[in-house]
Amino acid sequence: VMELLTETYIRVHGTVTPAKVVELFNLGEGSPPKYGIRTAELVAGFYSFLGFTRLLSDAAIRQAVARGVEEHVFGYTAGDVPELGTDGKYQVPRARVRFGISIPEDEVDLEAGFIMLPQAIPQPEPVVPSVPGATPPGLQPGATPLAPPPTSATGGPTPPAPALQREVMLSFSADRNKLYTAWSAIANLAEMAGKVNISVRAESDKGFDKVKLQNGVLEPLREADLIE
Repeated sequence: VMELLTETYIRVHGTVTPAKVVELFNLGEGSPPKYGIRTAELVAGFYSFLGFTRLLSDAAIRQAVARGVEEHVFGYTAGDVPELGTDGKYQVPRARVRFGISIPEDEVDLEAGFIMLPQAIPQPEPVVPSVPGATPPGLQPGATPLAPPPTSATGGPTPPAPALQREVMLSFSADRNKLYTAWSAIANLAEMAGKVNISVRAESDKGFDKVKLQNGVLEPLREADLIE
């Protein structure tokens, strides 16, 4: 039964990507937008909502949260659910929010954890160094002087930033195991670009089993409206 669910019909998955978490729970959408969600709600959603991706265990959710933090998809904190302030930021000390760093999966609390999109993460308070002596002319006491325009090492103006990369083209061959890693990377690329175009070519000297090809490959793609 597990082979049918995980390999032939692929109805149960061992992993889920951070981008899929954002998509399934409509983070960043709505009016007003939904910028965060408790990890307990993630667990409830994957195991109760109709049509959601089915997972082998909640370890996949811990893994997705840890990856999302490291890959800047969302931030993570634990404890009481923070309130969203009028500035669109969650009212929680910035030091308690994990974002852009690697965290162990076993530190992700699936009961008291909370994830939030990057735009709702509170910013650290700017540190203004104290300057001994009188306030520079033209500044009010306590004001911070403006930084001089950036210059290059030779003293001239800083050269313009390089042109943005607007296209990514990749080509590689992968077996079943490497495909899982590659698929996560492609999902990250799709998140940045909005969508990607994928072309797949497979050859088998022994020939393909028509039943497995139909049930395990073509039908799932048709159900997802990816092919006709």
